[in-house]
Amino acid sequence: MPDYLALEWEQDRVDVVVADVSGSRVRVRKCFTLAKPANVTWWEPDVAGRWLKSELATRGVKAQRTLVTLPREITVVKRFDFPAVPDEELAQAVRFHVGAKSSAPIDELALDFIPLPRISPDTPGREVLAATLPMAVVKGIRATCEAAGCELVSLGLTPIAISQLIARADDSATPTSVFGASLVVFRHHSRIEISVLRQGHLVFSHATRLTVDDPKQAQQAIVSEVSRAMVALNGLQTGVKIERAWMLVESEDNEFATQSLRTRLGCDVRSLDPFTLVDCDMPASELPPDRSEFAGLVGLLLAQAESHVPTLDFVNPRKPPVKRNVRKQRATVIAAGIGVLVALTVGGYAWQLHHLSNRIEELSKEDRHLDDILKRGEPTLKSVGLVKQWNDATVPWLDEMVAYSNRMPATDRIYLATLRLDPQTGKTVGKIKAEGFSREKADVMSLSEQLAGGNDKYRTMPHNVRADQKDSVYPWRFDSELLIGKASEKTKANQAAATPPAATSASTPEKKSAAADNTKSVMPELASPKSAAAIPTTAHAAK
Repeated sequence: MPDYLALEWEQDRVDVVVADVSGSRVRVRKCFTLAKPANVTWWEPDVAGRWLKSELATRGVKAQRTLVTLPREITVVKRFDFPAVPDEELAQAVRFHVGAKSSAPIDELALDFIPLPRISPDTPGREVLAATLPMAVVKGIRATCEAAGCELVSLGLTPIAISQLIARADDSATPTSVFGASLVVFRHHSRIEISVLRQGHLVFSHATRLTVDDPKQAQQAIVSEVSRAMVALNGLQTGVKIERAWMLVESEDNEFATQSLRTRLGCDVRSLDPFTLVDCDMPASELPPDRSEFAGLVGLLLAQAESHVPTLDFVNPRKPPVKRNVRKQRATVIAAGIGVLVALTVGGYAWQLHHLSNRIEELSKEDRHLDDILKRGEPTLKSVGLVKQWNDATVPWLDEMVAYSNRMPATDRIYLATLRLDPQTGKTVGKIKAEGFSREKADVMSLSEQLAGGNDKYRTMPHNVRADQKDSVYPWRFDSELLIGKASEKTKANQAAATPPAATSASTPEKKSAAADNTKSVMPELASPKSAAAIPTTAHAAK
């Protein structure tokens, strides 16, 4: 069964090529033209599909994979200049740009594009050739193919399909320069398509219809359309120079058109038979007299075999390049590495198993021996812990007295009358109680911070300050307590609750300072008791 069925749709006919595609070779089995009846329209897919299916069956064609090419005149083809957009962002940029320029919503258009090659590496930005087609046309063609029992695999454009022929023909001819271009003149009955290819890529395309039947007038009309196309091309500032022309026209027009274009363009003009680029199983007598009208279909088939230049496909439009997924390769390498590692491990496993078993037994015996030693030493360890706990709870009173003396201010503003040391008893903390006299009440308030020394270890209880008229020089008498050790949160709460109202509701600066000192007063909790000791002393400030 043939591999592909290639169709070129016209208003009143369908050109058909049936071919096999194997590797880079195309073998044509059949080619013919179907004249479309007047009662069949392409806008009725069911009717057109049934007619096409009947005509193909009559000629014994059963191919299912279908390639369709459309005339240039039913599509919109434009060249756009873009900045240096990366390939992965180019498709989205083209879509946005075409949507902004098009009068129809972009969602109602089938869009595909071809990135054009740069003339030189120093050329800024990049060029793109974009083509759009109403989505309704694509859906109608797909429905017609389904009704005919065919599967639409590609929907292209005739000038792009012909560029595949020219790319192969240019390979055998003298190559054009980097700035050079090829002009292609293609005639399909009354339709004339004029294209310009740069490095095999379509950069310009023009289409028209001949309105004259006289052969001589038709020949002159072709030359006139080429002149119009060249004027339009120069207006686009594509920067190309025509160095060769290819003619795909009927044989009767070939000689006149070739000579006229050679004179008009001043370049080499050649004719091209598309069937010379493929294998053909048809007898020469069955070949159509005008084989140039099948050029687009042959180009479609060559693109399926081996595409020499990028193509347009409205069924499978160009998408951003897929980033190379190295996860599978990485997973394969990792799996191979794991396999090698497992093989090496298994090789030494049997040798190590016996050695490890003996070692486990030795370590088990040693572990049991150490457990016995630990059990015998548990009473001693417990006693040592109790002694350490008792020792840690003891306050070194000699050191505390030295630190207390160093923190006492050397001033004639305040002096101590008595000093008492109370060690921990139960859950109470060690205390240093002092009684003294001061000249001003503010002197007592500043004493708290000096005795605490900015250390969390020490907390001061609120001072009991009262007037004493016995001594006119030191008229203020006070009692002070310094707590040694950290207080628990519960003890802090209890100390805060025990703050005298007079201290917390003070309105004078001295009272506010005392209230601030009250919030710092805490009662630490220590576990080990100590016997109480009192050390009375009298300290007078030097005058």
